[in-house]
This record gives sequence, C-alpha cells and structure tokens, in this order.
Amino acid sequence: IGDHVAGVANEPLTDADTEAARKLLLDNFIVSLWGATRPWTREIAQWTQRFAGTGASPVLGTDWCADASVAALVHGTAAHSFELDDTHDETLSHPGAPIIAAALAVAAAGDAPQADLLRAIAVGYEAMVLLGASAGGMEMVHRGFHPTSVFGSFGAATACTCLHAYSRGEAVTC
Repeated sequence: IGDHVAGVANEPLTDADTEAARKLLLDNFIVSLWGATRPWTREIAQWTQRFAGTGASPVLGTDWCADASVAALVHGTAAHSFELDDTHDETLSHPGAPIIAAALAVAAAGDAPQADLLRAIAVGYEAMVLLGASAGGMEMVHRGFHPTSVFGSFGAATACTCLHAYSRGEAVTC
C-alpha cells in the first residue's frame, strides 16, 4: 500500500481527479460551516483560544490562527459533527473530516499552492481507503470501532506528509 500511495503522490492529478478533489473540498466546506454552529464545535473552538498566535492556520469559527494541529482539531470536529460529511461505502468511513481538516491546516501554515493541496487530499483519500478496505471496514464496525477514527489518522498523516514533501520539492517515499 505504501509503495502504491507514494507512486500516486508523485504523479500529477488528472483533470477528473482534480475536479473530484475540488468537489470533496466544497462538500467539506459546506458541512463544516454547519458543523461550526454546533455547541460542541463552538466549545472546542473557544478552548483553542489559549493557542491563539501559535501558528498560521486559521481556526474555524474564530478570528485567530494557531498551530496546524489545533486548527485541524476544530475543523475536523466541525466536519464530522453530525455525520453529514462524505462517506466511503466500502470502509464505512468519512475521509474528508480528518484528511481535509489536516491538509487545509498544514497548507495554510506553509502557504501551499492549491494544486499541492488538492493532490495531497487525493493521496490522503487513497491511503485511507486502501488501508481501510484491506483491514475490512465493516469488520471494524462489528468489533465496535468507528472506521473514520481508526483509518483517518493514516489518511491525514499521508496528506500532510505529501504537503511537506511538495513544499521542499522532494518526492514522497515510504
């Protein structure tokens, strides 16, 4: 899986993949805007005020920036706050909440170009769903785990790793 994902990461997106990534980003944006109005998202956003100024990533629903990890936490909470976000049927997971939240925060911190952001998101999805499919998403549910929380960290980490590599002009390796 790692070699395949690295191969995908080092190729430009097709026009169809770029359009799909843009639609996923738009879907995530709309769902996150609604999720930002939920009490639990507002509470976690308010809690992050203590980290204001620690980074360059905007914190959703606030007027401050913080470290990328803090901004991703709030955005991911908003995106998945009511499970209206995208769904990958085979793994029963919601890739956008962890992947897009993390990728946007890291991209903002590093002032990444849009093309790099979209490619990193696509590669994060590839990693998450391949890992989830190979582990058996439905099996995870039957064992009492939520696939998004189990596999999402791998997709998010992959997207962020890609953004860091792209910013240095390096190839992604596993």
